[in-house]
Amino acid sequence: MARKETVSAVAERVAAALHAPELMPGGMAAAAIRWAARQKFEPDREEEAAAEILHFGETVTKLLLGCDYREVLRQIAHFKRRIRECSAGGPAPERSQLERLATVLQDGAGYNGFEIEAIGLVLKPGETIGPFDSREIQIGDRVWDRAELRQRMRPQSWTNDESWNGQFPDIPNEGGRRFNVN
Repeated sequence: MARKETVSAVAERVAAALHAPELMPGGMAAAAIRWAARQKFEPDREEEAAAEILHFGETVTKLLLGCDYREVLRQIAHFKRRIRECSAGGPAPERSQLERLATVLQDGAGYNGFEIEAIGLVLKPGETIGPFDSREIQIGDRVWDRAELRQRMRPQSWTNDESWNGQFPDIPNEGGRRFNVN
């Protein structure tokens, strides 16, 4: 009889595939999968949770290859709801501030998924996201410009400035509309 993969094993395998260099914005999706792996499941729901992870991984991979980052964000939210339904963890917690603001960051201020992922990395527990525009964002007590966030995510092995910066939209000279989130 074949041994069944654990939820953690499925989650790690799918998250690792999504974190491939050609799918860098998949880091947010990979983080959601790793979050799912930390949830507690009743034995009779583990197979369902593993199937949700596999389906999510396939769906997000297609969306990332098609550069449909807005739909990736929606799929992450849907995936987390489905995992909460499968888990024995009780009621679903409130969405994180970054999850709530991701669409405004992307559609309103022009941030791409990679920059939103960088915000998630610099946002410390207890900190909040303050006002932002297309040039900068306040995180806690510090104001980050988009170029800083981009450099924060840059792998040390990526030495070509032109190719690194070429994957991002241009940062406008003016800040444009200012979003106050508190």
